[in-house]
Amino acid sequence: MGRYATMATALILLSSCQMSEHETPGLKSVQIFVSEKGSDSNPGSADRPFATLEKARGHVRELRRNGSLAETAAIVNAAGRFELKASLKFTKEDSGTAALPLIFRSLQNDKAVLSGGKKITNFKPITDPETVARLKPNARDKVLQSNLTELGITDFGKLSSRGFTRKISPAHMELFFDNRPMTLARYPNEGAYLKITGYGKTVSDEWKAETGELS
Repeated sequence: MGRYATMATALILLSSCQMSEHETPGLKSVQIFVSEKGSDSNPGSADRPFATLEKARGHVRELRRNGSLAETAAIVNAAGRFELKASLKFTKEDSGTAALPLIFRSLQNDKAVLSGGKKITNFKPITDPETVARLKPNARDKVLQSNLTELGITDFGKLSSRGFTRKISPAHMELFFDNRPMTLARYPNEGAYLKITGYGKTVSDEWKAETGELS
């Protein structure tokens, strides 16, 4: 989450609230609601929530500009999974005061997840005969495939040599399942090595060392 969320002021609070009511005792506030099942064309009410945190942030900015928050705090109640395509940034114009802050929170059993990833929902059985033939018979009906471009994913990153005091480089795309990072397909699997007589095209890294091309 650290990669995608930035807070520019201490007067914006992110919290998980275990309260039975939307209102916060002793704090006069405007309540705004966001849900992954909502719509940004909605007014942001409890029964008609916004769909994105960016829309809620923009709504708060508008309320602040027209004076609606002059004597009132703003509380954004979020529920669901929110996939962010860019950092969620808060600036000076978002800041309230110590007495009348801007608060983003989840309520009771609602869970709000801010994610920089994309949920893969289009897994399908493999139908290409040549690909199926490469699989062991007992695995052929258990292997699924996903066309990531159908989900708008086109930047897969680039495999690069890293570690051992090498320069820091952006990570390639990773796949997570059940909150665990998955290992790239490889042969042999863990605990075994494959002896080779050499490799094809060589690439020189920043230390002038020659390695096989990572592709």
